[in-house]
Amino acid sequence: MYKLVAQIILLIFSLKVYSQNRTAIKQFPLSNTTIENPAINIQNKNKSIPSNGIQHYEEDLRKERQRQRETQEIISEAKKTNINQNRNRIKYEFPVNDSSFGITCYKKAYQELVTMLNNTQKPSLKRAVFIVENAYAENNLNYNQYSTQLNELLALCEKQLKLKKLSKENTLAVNMTLHQLFSDTILITQKSENKTHYPFSYDFEDYMGRNDWTKMFVTKLLNTRSGQCHSLPLLYCILSDELKSGATIAYSPQHTYVKFKDDKGRLCNLELTNGKITSDAWILGSGYIKSEAIKNNIYMQALTSKQLIASCLFDLAQGYTIKYGFDKFSLECLNKVLEFHPNNINALMCKADYYTTLFNYVAQQYGRPTLAQLQKDPKAIQIYTKRNQLYEKLDNIGYSEMPAEAYQNWLSSVNDEKGKREHQQKTTELLNEINGK
Repeated sequence: MYKLVAQIILLIFSLKVYSQNRTAIKQFPLSNTTIENPAINIQNKNKSIPSNGIQHYEEDLRKERQRQRETQEIISEAKKTNINQNRNRIKYEFPVNDSSFGITCYKKAYQELVTMLNNTQKPSLKRAVFIVENAYAENNLNYNQYSTQLNELLALCEKQLKLKKLSKENTLAVNMTLHQLFSDTILITQKSENKTHYPFSYDFEDYMGRNDWTKMFVTKLLNTRSGQCHSLPLLYCILSDELKSGATIAYSPQHTYVKFKDDKGRLCNLELTNGKITSDAWILGSGYIKSEAIKNNIYMQALTSKQLIASCLFDLAQGYTIKYGFDKFSLECLNKVLEFHPNNINALMCKADYYTTLFNYVAQQYGRPTLAQLQKDPKAIQIYTKRNQLYEKLDNIGYSEMPAEAYQNWLSSVNDEKGKREHQQKTTELLNEINGK
């Protein structure tokens, strides 16, 4: 190998000396670059050469081209040798993170969630959400405090039902009371003391959790009374789960919202970012939901109780990746999510990102070669193929990217006149059902 490198250096040096006044030959990184032709614009150069020197010039040019071909062959062989030699030391998996206490917390949380998923009994969403957030906090959250905060909201909801003389068995009444809890101001009379419950607000600051992942947490929402389209629907569904009113979550592009049934078994949509009851037509109004996505149950589909826990497992994987990066544990979480919810759009996208990052990791170890060169390595190409298969599946099942600006415009449209009328009409219809009108 050393002899081969020496040949390349000697040959390139001789070519540079030979063609001092011509275009220099570029040294080769592992890329698609080809050797630059030192005889660019030959016709223009010929005009300045005396007629008696043309023959010598052409002979020199022929020799130079021959040397160039020889150089290309040597460099190509060097690349091939480099790929073959490197293959023995290439790592095809991310380094394993297993030393810190925080990772131990994640692995225990994973086991508890998997036990819930495998259990035949209905899992506890309340517990599932807590263990996900507690893993990120390295077991520093207080479950008793969390339970107390939830119990206060549950007690308020039950008190409102009593005041309205509505039964806890009436699931529509429970859901409309929960809706009021999230969107209205409620005066609470306790003995001789009056208190006021204010609605939860939307937290516009870092609402995607890019700078602070805890912005997505239900525990943060309980402490600050503000959240976004991840924590607000989750809190609603935790309370609904405890009250057995059957509410669940559905996805739309970059968004989650609540679904519950009316007295006739029809699904209603509750948009908690602004506290409005909306129609399927409004959800579709974003313009980024394809028919394929609806057919494949990606968007607008009410999640089952097991799928809700699987979505918590995805949250666990996402928090872990944000904190520690991708590794085999990330992939294990994502595969388990897809086992219980095969078309979970978030898990599919994250898994595609996993294989994209893994392929780049392998390519970097080779020194950024071309794809054609990496084709000599079956393991690298297997990773590349998996990545492409996942992106192809995302395309086939109807995924489409929704720009942030389009999302904001769509979300705010519920507050225009048409949206307000639709919300009022839906709310009136549901209240009439509760009152038997």
